[in-house]
Amino acid sequence: MKFKAMINLVKAQKVAEEAVLKAGQYQKDQFLKKHSSWDKANQNINIKEDLVSEKIITDILRKEFPKHRIYSEEAGYLGNKKSDYLWIVDPLDGTTNYFLNLPLFCTQLALTYNKKLLLSVIYQPLLKTMLSSIKNQGARLNNKKVSVTKTKSLKKSIISFERGYYAKNKNWIPQMIRRFAPLCRKYRLMSCAGLDFFSVACGMTDGSVFYGASVYDTTPGVLAVKEAGGVVTDEKGSEWNFDSQFMVASNGKIHKKLLKLLN
Repeated sequence: MKFKAMINLVKAQKVAEEAVLKAGQYQKDQFLKKHSSWDKANQNINIKEDLVSEKIITDILRKEFPKHRIYSEEAGYLGNKKSDYLWIVDPLDGTTNYFLNLPLFCTQLALTYNKKLLLSVIYQPLLKTMLSSIKNQGARLNNKKVSVTKTKSLKKSIISFERGYYAKNKNWIPQMIRRFAPLCRKYRLMSCAGLDFFSVACGMTDGSVFYGASVYDTTPGVLAVKEAGGVVTDEKGSEWNFDSQFMVASNGKIHKKLLKLLN
């Protein structure tokens, strides 16, 4: 697929990596300290580390790509409204985990062009693990190529579930556990969408099912899973898009089985 006025994606990736590394270092330095919080919508919280991390990332992006637009979790839209390039930023995915001193969080971002995914980065500061993906160039974990699992049997599969901010059905997680648990080997609830995708892309888990997750939660991981050889669709098996409320990410080999259980 050809893009008009394509930027240097390798250079852009390095900028993205620099941004999440700096934000991640700040998060690591502040981890285990007492965090002040305030309530957001849908039983979610916000903490200072969200806002500081966001500023670290957006300042770097705006300096290096002043003509681009940014959409970030806390600040919303920033920059050039007419740009076809859009950076999607989740400065601290897994805020509640971080607030509780649970080490399940990451910082992540993606670059799109006319709603087409170009590159993404997901970084776990405590483990210093960077998952970088560029369209048609694969996914790399700390510069080593990764791929999804080859598991074909649902009985041998490990599946994770994620209910996001916009999920109307608050009972969805227990419903999914009752449906899937008897049929798969194990299931996981990470409360961090970025790490759900990270785990599928790196071959740690076999699939993940999402409901009501936001675009900044999911966009970086969608590209990572695809570039690692996996599949991402909505619950009907149609191509993923920014408006998808239900999403399924998998190694591809168990994808139809996951869809069947959802429908």
